[in-house]
Amino acid sequence: MTFFEEELRKLMEKSCYNDKVTFFPSMCYVKVGSYIRMRMEFEGDGGYRYNGIKMTMINYREAEVDNYTLWFKDVLGVEKNDNPLFRDGLVPHIWNEGSKWEWYIYKPEPEDYQELAKVIDSYATLFQEPTMGQGWQLHQ
Repeated sequence: MTFFEEELRKLMEKSCYNDKVTFFPSMCYVKVGSYIRMRMEFEGDGGYRYNGIKMTMINYREAEVDNYTLWFKDVLGVEKNDNPLFRDGLVPHIWNEGSKWEWYIYKPEPEDYQELAKVIDSYATLFQEPTMGQGWQLHQ
């Protein structure tokens, strides 16, 4: 299992969609509705640093419906740490050290994964079909 798959698994176990996900080495797909799937993958500068999660909503009968990048800074903020090089804190991100991917200095806590999962769930819920007579609701 790759680092990215492990991180997506940690995140999705906190999600209300945890039983509707299929994992791949660097991404996952979540069944959001009858025809809607959400592809999730880490987003970054294309090189050595990832600082968010890109969510792409796909109507598999048609095409991409929408996409949104959830930046770690927007949910987790600037994290304080003991590293003297980052006295004012550090924006959480994943980076490549040689051939190994890992979180740079700050390692997310279970609460951090929970907060990220809440935002992911809120976004995905926008694309669910409404329940008969109840308007838009999160299916469980």
